Amino acid sequence: DLEQGISIFIRCNAQLFGTTTPLLENKLKAQLAENKCSFVADSTRADWLIIIDANAEEYNNAYNTFYSYVNATISLEKRYNRQQVYHDEFRQKGGSAKDYNDAATKAYNDIVSKISEQILTYIK
Repeated sequence: DLEQGISIFIRCNAQLFGTTTPLLENKLKAQLAENKCSFVADSTRADWLIIIDANAEEYNNAYNTFYSYVNATISLEKRYNRQQVYHDEFRQKGGSAKDYNDAATKAYNDIVSKISEQILTYIK
C-alpha cells in the first residue's frame, strides 16, 4: 500500500475570529501531498488521523501595524488502533498594515510549515 502513498484523514476546526476558515487545512494538504500523502473522506480508510483545532486572536495594533496570533493544537493518531503518536500546540504571530484579519491569515500561512514538518517526521 505504500506505493500509493500514505492515506490521511484530517478533521480540522480552524477559526478566523468566529468564522470557519479552510486556509489551514488546504495549505496543510498541499504540503503533505508534496510528500506523497493522499487524503480520504472516510476516516476508516485512512492510515493516519490528524485532528486540528486552531483559532486566531487579536494581539495589538502598534504604529499602524496589526498583530494577531494563531494557536493550534495538533493530534496525530494511527487509525487502525487509535494510538496517539503526537500531540502538540503551536503559536504563530502575524503582522499586517491592513487589519487583524490579514495579520491572522499571515500567521495561518506561516504555521502550516511548522505543523507539516512535525507530522512528516512521524508518518514517513
